[in-house]
Parts: sequence; structure tokens; C-alpha cells
Amino acid sequence: LAHPVTEHVLKRVGELAEQNKQKWIDESWGAGNCDPMVLVDLKARAEAAKDLSELTWSDIDDQS
Repeated sequence: LAHPVTEHVLKRVGELAEQNKQKWIDESWGAGNCDPMVLVDLKARAEAAKDLSELTWSDIDDQS
């Protein structure tokens, strides 16, 4: 996890989570579109990206 490439990828994935939150704000507040399916999609994408960005080596290397 300390490798520069891995650090960069995990940082970028975390940024993608934030971008999905901002897309919802832009759609709902800015454009007045409160489509619940858009919210579900963007929220799922943000949560998946956040989960990936928080992975630890023990999460990946589970030998159970």
C-alpha cells in the first residue's frame, strides 16, 4: 500500500467518490433534478469508491 502507484490509485479512487457526491449536488440543487434513481446510482458509486480507497493489506490478503 505504500508504493507510489498504489497510493496514487487509492487517492484517485477517493476523489472519484467525492466527484459523485458533487454530481448529486449539481443535479439536485443546481439543475432541480431529484431523480431517486440518479441518487441511488451516484451514492452506490461513491460508496464503492470509498470502500476501495480505504482497503488495507489485511483486507486484500485474507487467508481464511
